[in-house]
Amino acid sequence: MSDDDRMGYFLDLYAHLPRCGPGDDAHTLRALERVGSLPLHARILDIGCGPGAQTSALAQATDARLIAVDNLAIMLERLRHRAGDEGWSDRVSPVLADMGDLPFVGAAFDLIWSEGALYNIGFRHGLASLKSYLKPGGYAVVSEVVWLRNDPPEVLKSFWTAYPEIDSVEHKWQIIHQVGYDAVADFVLPAAVWESSYYGPLRRRLAQVEARWMGNVSAEDVLNEARLELSMFDQFSDFYSYAYFVMRLR
Repeated sequence: MSDDDRMGYFLDLYAHLPRCGPGDDAHTLRALERVGSLPLHARILDIGCGPGAQTSALAQATDARLIAVDNLAIMLERLRHRAGDEGWSDRVSPVLADMGDLPFVGAAFDLIWSEGALYNIGFRHGLASLKSYLKPGGYAVVSEVVWLRNDPPEVLKSFWTAYPEIDSVEHKWQIIHQVGYDAVADFVLPAAVWESSYYGPLRRRLAQVEARWMGNVSAEDVLNEARLELSMFDQFSDFYSYAYFVMRLR
């Protein structure tokens, strides 16, 4: 099995879903409301933007200029189409880049946004690295997977070993304060939103491709990984979720 083959099937499964992770417009806008007043024609940086679901919500709720960053060209192409269809293409600049190596200089942004993506470069490291791009007193909003209970079963802890920074909301705030931000607000994404916005579409996509991919080792590896993720959620959704953290640069 080659990495290229696996990535091809991974993108075929996930790249055409409505979102790249759990979330919805209502919770994006709930977080935005806690940011407070942004300056006229604010600059918002959305890193790990995916196909632009939350970018769209931000664009339609503000008059901001948006810079949307993703490392997959297919995601940025979907974002461009969405922006054109919805009428905000003149206010968005899609940027193909790694969030760990952003092509920006100086404190240029009033608000930095990242839904379910900052884990790719690490929560603490990511928040620290973003500080240099925020204007003094600027805001950051991040959604991050957290434990909701302190007694997760071993099978679930084993599943999450690939992401060692999963922690409680309280411990995440300790890191946020240590890095140099002040707390504004937090809230947890309900399990129902995981199903309605992400896992429901993923289940339907699985049903479309399972028979066609049967017997293909690379494809079945991707399918089995998705099935395991869904199984963990179906059994243990009361143990974990995403939390939104709204913070202000100190």
